[in-house]
Amino acid sequence: MDYCPDRLRESVATAAASVPTTDPQAVMQALTASYGEVIADRDVLMILMHAQGCASEPGIGEAVRRCCAKQVEYVRAVSGACEEQIRRYFADALLSNVLMAIGAGRDGTIAPATEETLWGHVPESHLLAPGDLLVRSVQHPTDPGGFVVAELTPQDLPAAATHMAIPLRPRPDLDAQQRRFAVLFLGMPLARKFIGLRMGAHLGGSRLRALPVPQPDEALAKALDDVTAAGTRPVEWQEEADSRLASVFLDRTAGAARSRIIASGRGLRLRVEAASLLDDLGHTVRTRFPYPVASRWRETEAQTNAGPSQGAYAAVLDTAEILLCQSRGLASPAPHDRPLGCTHPDCRTRIP
Repeated sequence: MDYCPDRLRESVATAAASVPTTDPQAVMQALTASYGEVIADRDVLMILMHAQGCASEPGIGEAVRRCCAKQVEYVRAVSGACEEQIRRYFADALLSNVLMAIGAGRDGTIAPATEETLWGHVPESHLLAPGDLLVRSVQHPTDPGGFVVAELTPQDLPAAATHMAIPLRPRPDLDAQQRRFAVLFLGMPLARKFIGLRMGAHLGGSRLRALPVPQPDEALAKALDDVTAAGTRPVEWQEEADSRLASVFLDRTAGAARSRIIASGRGLRLRVEAASLLDDLGHTVRTRFPYPVASRWRETEAQTNAGPSQGAYAAVLDTAEILLCQSRGLASPAPHDRPLGCTHPDCRTRIP
């Protein structure tokens, strides 16, 4: 980056010396033309573009500010231009950087990519593979939680990591569930806390490699699979519902379309109703709890749905007694010389 100020200053000095007048406007026009010749060197252009894009990195940002300050002072000294002319000159220079980088011509067209600009020359050992993880090395204050992580897919290739990303290649013995768990962990604030990285700092590869990444046991892995599968089912139902709506007028007759939509709609409705029952406490008690509790619960629901009555009050008390007896039988330690269980006539639970 320190090479650029010297190259730009040399160009400005040559352009200013070639102007036969001291008119600031004429000098600034010459400087603008000379700047176009400088950024025609693609190496200089790429240094300027990459440096400005990475200016949030403290070391790079300081070099960029130093370069810009030198150019402003020198252009002001050799041109005698006013502040507005100087601001316009640097604004045009930044725009020229972008236009030159994308290959835009004066007629508004963009040059097609060549083999040299389309593909980078990267050693084969540096190429990324499907399943590799990329962790962004520079943390921005607006980043939520932990690190920004992405897992590469075959559609992302060919690709290679730059200095702005740290590649991680999972061991061959790690399955998809373990890789997914690692991605979840790296995206959590706990990962950043373990490393001790403050917001806005640069993450180094050595610190990331030393980070211990937990792995799920069999029960947790099964639970994660269930959660993942559960997240895909509503999407599948939504897609099925959309396809049914889109095919309303595709049948040969209105009667056939009506019958098909009614039948498929009934199936989708039953699925949704069955899924909603999982959050219904009454359904859980009626279908999952022991029979003495479930039967009394049904009786209580029937009595209370009919309205306040003495029978409803008695059913609530009876259900409460059954629940207490079941809890006592399951939670209390039993002496070895006598059985422990519920004494309610409808509850035959015994724990030897």
